[in-house]
Amino acid sequence: MSAVVDTLVPEFNPDLIVAGDPALTQYVASQKGVPRVLDYICDCMLSFERLKAISSVPGRWLNTLRRKKYAGFLRRVAHHYECCISSSKEDLDSIATAWPADRPILVIPVGIEPERYPLNLAEPVPGRMVYPGALSYSPNLDAVRFFARDILPRIRARVPNAELWVTGARLKNGMEPKAEGLHYTGYVDDIRVTLASAWATVVPLRSGAGGTRLKVLESMALGTPLVSTAIGYEGVAVEDREHLLAAETAGEFAERCIELLGDADLRKRLAHNARMLLETQYNWRTIGADYETILKAIVERQTTAASKVRRAPSR
Repeated sequence: MSAVVDTLVPEFNPDLIVAGDPALTQYVASQKGVPRVLDYICDCMLSFERLKAISSVPGRWLNTLRRKKYAGFLRRVAHHYECCISSSKEDLDSIATAWPADRPILVIPVGIEPERYPLNLAEPVPGRMVYPGALSYSPNLDAVRFFARDILPRIRARVPNAELWVTGARLKNGMEPKAEGLHYTGYVDDIRVTLASAWATVVPLRSGAGGTRLKVLESMALGTPLVSTAIGYEGVAVEDREHLLAAETAGEFAERCIELLGDADLRKRLAHNARMLLETQYNWRTIGADYETILKAIVERQTTAASKVRRAPSR
């Protein structure tokens, strides 16, 4: 891959190189004549910290070591980049613990195209909740296990028709969490229809990398109200009871779901407010323009600096 990049850069003569992950540094490190930007969507150090918090003693040791090694890796590669772009304040704070102070870290949120998510794609089914996320990703598995074991039974005790649909890849060993009212769809052709068919999207995440949850943005766009932990709606500037219902403990989460399933006016209000927030702050057209402005400024600074070097008198 390094050889391919070395061949393509002189051929295309790019103004700037954007690397989508720190692991790609090895392929752009030799391109010293072109400004480089690291677009780091989800910080691994944050993920290791959160995994440590819910792990047994050996897991805590392992994730402490993983975070320490990854912090050292970021410090080593940082000098190859003009700046780092993250997608959330939480990511920025985590990256900053290892990233050199003379290399800026900027936040550009993740967004979607609202026009691709029309309202009323499906008739919502009473009592249906959905969690979109493949169980092959360990934070999703933990979230579903947490909901199935500690939350769903409490909900069904008071809302008997309540059910949770989990989308995405299932476990190959067939060891998914089991509970009354829990259904697995496997891969779906159009996640938008599944989300639109629910009275609520639940996001009981307790671990995982930072960034922004696409499942949250998609639910906001489709008018499906949310109940979520803070980790679940990370990277999205929502307010509790204005755009979604927030909960952390199993008891709180169950109560918020029961409240939402039983109050049509609340569902309607949260869905409306969330859609308006998405259209104004998480629209790719707006975010893309901001991103382009940042990249152009980096190129202009590099061009100006190079021009000054060329004009400097020799001694």
